[in-house]
Amino acid sequence: MSTGAVAGGPAAGTRIDRTVTSGTFSLDGQTFDVDNNAWVLGDDTERVVFDARTTWRPSPS
Repeated sequence: MSTGAVAGGPAAGTRIDRTVTSGTFSLDGQTFDVDNNAWVLGDDTERVVFDARTTWRPSPS
């Protein structure tokens, strides 16, 4: 995991952390080794997780 302070962040304890998970992905009968990045923005009390493996779709109106 890598950790860095947020430049000009709103609070002294705010940071960005990155974690990498490894696994396999299968498509059309082929299997691929993959590494996935997840980013966590926040501090010791609040955080938001950004995970590119998740596809966001707006809810129907």
